[in-house]
Amino acid sequence: MGTFVTTVGVGDTNGGELRNVELLVDTGAAHTMLPATFLRQLNVEPLENVLLAFAYGGQAVWPVGMATLSYQGRLRQCPVVFCPHEQFLLGATTLEIFNLAVDPVKPAIGPDDPDRTHRLDPYHRPRNAPSRAIGKPFSGCNMATGRDVRIS
Repeated sequence: MGTFVTTVGVGDTNGGELRNVELLVDTGAAHTMLPATFLRQLNVEPLENVLLAFAYGGQAVWPVGMATLSYQGRLRQCPVVFCPHEQFLLGATTLEIFNLAVDPVKPAIGPDDPDRTHRLDPYHRPRNAPSRAIGKPFSGCNMATGRDVRIS
């Protein structure tokens, strides 16, 4: 799929002016990450410090606040990380808040389709699809807990 950028409006949660910025879409990042200096210019305030784990294995404690984000005319309040670097990332939490998903074939963001079959959950099946074993219970592993599950 590669990487791509999209334009998003960013502002404070009090109805202040939105500034359009290009964000790198990063579904591996939990939260949207913006430079701390940029967020402070928009009067976005940190609410708490959180421990973040990075893909390279490192960790850091950085501030997180709430900002208003605008995408295709829709406004949502989303958590944003105050990054000490010039980092402009659109994370998975923001995509979920907007009910959006990344198209795995072409670099694009679109509405999240609950019936899509390319979910990360290997046990997901579309609502209208027949069960894997008609009339037989399904068993597998809960990915969150690692425990075996059995669905009758």
